[in-house]
Amino acid sequence: MERFLFASTGGALYGEPECLPCNEGHPIQPLSVYGAAKYAFEVYLSTYYQTYGLPVTILRYANVYGPRQNPYGEAGVIAIFIRQMTEGRSPIIFGTGEQERDFVYVGDVIEALMLCAGRSLPSGSVFNIGSGVGTPVKRVAERVLELMDNPVELRLGALETRPDEIMEISADISAARERLDWQPTTSLDEGLRESIAWFSENRELALGL
Repeated sequence: MERFLFASTGGALYGEPECLPCNEGHPIQPLSVYGAAKYAFEVYLSTYYQTYGLPVTILRYANVYGPRQNPYGEAGVIAIFIRQMTEGRSPIIFGTGEQERDFVYVGDVIEALMLCAGRSLPSGSVFNIGSGVGTPVKRVAERVLELMDNPVELRLGALETRPDEIMEISADISAARERLDWQPTTSLDEGLRESIAWFSENRELALGL
C-alpha cells in the first residue's frame, strides 16, 4: 500500500524543551516559523489521511549533516563551518556557542527512511531520528578546525543569539530503536571526517566555483 513519508523536524518542533531528551510526546511549542510550518503540515497530513485514506509516517529529524549538504543556507551549520574554513575564514558562531544540538549523519537518516518504507506501520506513526545526544556548537566547530588542521580561530559572539534560538535539544530515539530496529551507527567524529573529505574532494562543486 502507498504511504507518505514526511521529513519533519525535531528540535524546531519541540521548542525549548521541558525535559531532555525529548520524546515524540513532548509538547509541541515551536519558537520559529520553520518549526510551526513543519507542524502545520503534520496536521494537514493527518487530516488528509482521514479524508482520503493515504497513510503517513512522520520522521522528526534532528540536525542532519553530511556530504553534499548545502553550505550556503541558514541551516546546516557543519557544512557552513567547513565552507568558511575552506575559504580561509573564521567560523562565525551565534552567541557563546554553548547551544547544544543533536547531530545525526545523513547515512543513518537514509537507513531510517528505508526501514520505514519497508514496514507496515499505523498511519500517523511518529519517530524521532537523531543521535540522542546534544553537542555544543562550539565543540563541533573546534573539532572541524582540528580535523582540517586549520590555523583560523573561532569568532564567538560575533552575532547575537537569535530570538528563535533553542539553547539545548536532543531527541529520544527509543521509539525508532524499538519499533524500527534502528539506531545511528556513525559517530559524530566519523561523520565530520566523511563530510570534510567530501568537501575536500569536491571543492569546486561544493563552493559553486
